[in-house]
Amino acid sequence: MIPRSLSLICCRQSVPLVRSRNRALAWIVSLSVWVIPVTAELVFDNGFEGGEAEWQKTGVWAQVPANAYSSPIGREGTRSVGFLPLADQVRSEFTIRNGLGIYEWGTEYWMGYSLLVVRPTGGFGIISDQHTTPHSVDGKADWRTPSGECTFLIKIRGDQLVIHTATDPAKVFVTPARSATSGTKSVSRTFAMNQWYDFVLHFRLATDATGIMEVWMNGEKIVDVQGGPTVYAYDTSGRRKTPVCTQKIGMYYGAGNAAAGGEILYDAFRIWRGSGGSYASVAPGGGRPAESSIAAGDLGKIPAQAVPEIQSRKSR
Repeated sequence: MIPRSLSLICCRQSVPLVRSRNRALAWIVSLSVWVIPVTAELVFDNGFEGGEAEWQKTGVWAQVPANAYSSPIGREGTRSVGFLPLADQVRSEFTIRNGLGIYEWGTEYWMGYSLLVVRPTGGFGIISDQHTTPHSVDGKADWRTPSGECTFLIKIRGDQLVIHTATDPAKVFVTPARSATSGTKSVSRTFAMNQWYDFVLHFRLATDATGIMEVWMNGEKIVDVQGGPTVYAYDTSGRRKTPVCTQKIGMYYGAGNAAAGGEILYDAFRIWRGSGGSYASVAPGGGRPAESSIAAGDLGKIPAQAVPEIQSRKSR
């Protein structure tokens, strides 16, 4: 087990981002990244205790872009990260830097984290997703093309948290619409504001019968796909997606909806890569239930401060 204080293991080397046995897929990319030694299996463990240093240029989270702050309200420890909307932007999000939040198709993962809704996100209402990657050209993903459905996505609709997964066998080889949720299957649960909700995922992304997608919310198993497709093959151009997905947290509300962007907290983010993982390996709070609610007076103490460095990237 990697100590909680270590967000990254300092072992720097050049590693292939994606591997393929098919030599025709010549887009293999090699990046100089921070990697976890092969003896480690918990590849990411971050409770946001380090504050804003964790999402500056040398931190473990990258802004795409984001208006984030370090919150004194924690699911574990004493801190979490809070997101506020950005004026004149369609999103306020983080992605995990240096490849640790990139999920390769065909590899087994466990992932866990907590979220708390201070104010609901309007517009598209997306508050977390595993974003697919469009086809590659000359070794680089062509982000001019929308990639289509996410493999896992949470959005707010009224008093519901709606969980979408790309697990419909009839949609695997269909050219998708632009939407990140069209063609997905969904399940919803009623939520309350100022309450932590714990999510645990066990997944293997695949277009065939080797896929896995298990999702728990506060200990209740709400998605159970074992031995079926868990990712759709094509981007919106009808070409094969690049077989990696990127983890995002934060809010995607869409054009003109920043005023309805809301406010969301996240904490206790963990990723286990490879076999040997378990629910307990990544579960927030060690699998123990969170406090029934956070007092509204405590939430009122949260500072609405913006992160000074904003980085933009077109990815939807």
